[in-house]
Amino acid sequence: MTASSWDTPEQALGPAAWEALLAARTVDLAVLVEVLGDALLEHVRSPMLHRAADDAVRLRLTALAAGGRRRRDAAPEELAELRRHADAAAQKLRTALDRLTDARGQEMEPAAHAVAVLTGGEPAAACVAAQAALRTTEVVYVALDAMGLRGLDPVEVLALVRAGIAVPRALTLAELLSSRRWWPKRLREFALAGVAAGGDPTAYVACMDDLAYAQLSTWQQRAALELLGGPGSRFGLDGTAAAAEVRGIEYVPRQRVGGTARGLAG
Repeated sequence: MTASSWDTPEQALGPAAWEALLAARTVDLAVLVEVLGDALLEHVRSPMLHRAADDAVRLRLTALAAGGRRRRDAAPEELAELRRHADAAAQKLRTALDRLTDARGQEMEPAAHAVAVLTGGEPAAACVAAQAALRTTEVVYVALDAMGLRGLDPVEVLALVRAGIAVPRALTLAELLSSRRWWPKRLREFALAGVAAGGDPTAYVACMDDLAYAQLSTWQQRAALELLGGPGSRFGLDGTAAAAEVRGIEYVPRQRVGGTARGLAG
């Protein structure tokens, strides 16, 4: 479940997953429309549709910017007018696409279709549609950016969601792991598997921190992990205790400080 490259084979996320992802954190719609819109525009082939799609993105951004002003809000009538222009541009693009589809018998411009959905005010549906023109990883990257989570690895987020982890929990774990690229691979996989099975992300990350800081050899890491996490484990998720056990060091439990237990003696 580890991830390191956008070249990893991908499978598109379905509507339910996108709805859950965008509902997990506050989404800056202006960022989503601007960044995803620009990426999609590069794949619109028809000059006529490209102009219509560009207008739809531009006018929707203008309306969103006016509605998001902090120092001086736009007058209600001005804002309503901007939104009407944006809605009209999105509808114009949809109409042009429908005519093209009717004429040719199939959807010929998936990127333009995604822009129409995006500028029509359906962010989750737009992300679903965008996967026909862009890699799923790229769309997730844009979504994370719009959610203020740009530092997260989109490949890792996808892996967590596809493993069946609830989206809020997956994002929490991805945030915790984003500063722990230095962990050995088996510790990372153990934490991911534990959370996928319903474990607490914070507890698993703290436990793996303890093992990582203990600087165990390869076989010691493997032995320590065998002592942890199971229902019959007397160590639970106490990584320091497991590390002490495999190294034959006396362990005196102390209060956890800063997420890492300290208590090796001898």
